[in-house]
Amino acid sequence: MSAPHTNAWHVTTAEKFKLISADGHLRPTGLGIESPELPVLWFSLNQYVDRSARTVISHGNVFRILSVQDTRILGQGLVRLGIDAHKLLRGNALRKRAQITWPRWFEIRKAGIKRQADPALWAGSLVAIPIADMTIDVMNDGHVWIRVQDGAE
Repeated sequence: MSAPHTNAWHVTTAEKFKLISADGHLRPTGLGIESPELPVLWFSLNQYVDRSARTVISHGNVFRILSVQDTRILGQGLVRLGIDAHKLLRGNALRKRAQITWPRWFEIRKAGIKRQADPALWAGSLVAIPIADMTIDVMNDGHVWIRVQDGAE
């Protein structure tokens, strides 16, 4: 019998999940990175929603971080995709493999802490992950995660 594992989660809107589902893979994104840094597919061990994953909107020069509930409404729902955290890179191993410089790493961590996230809970992958291998939950109207697909062991 294998030891139980803890899932790390990638949270997205239902709107974006439709595109992910059509592709069949959750892929690293290159948004906001500069060469030689590699795209990272970010996850969190936060078992609800990592605060750094919340949507930011702007009205003119004013930026606002949406609540989980507002993000859910705006994105037509929330979906989280989970994978055994042991299959992901964490901490300095992630930084090195993604070729993230120390100054940039501190900048990323500082931005997360500013949103009251815990960077110690972050993990990542540098490769696409088939969604067929992932646990998938959707958030219901009571803001509770409901399992819709069990991940591969």
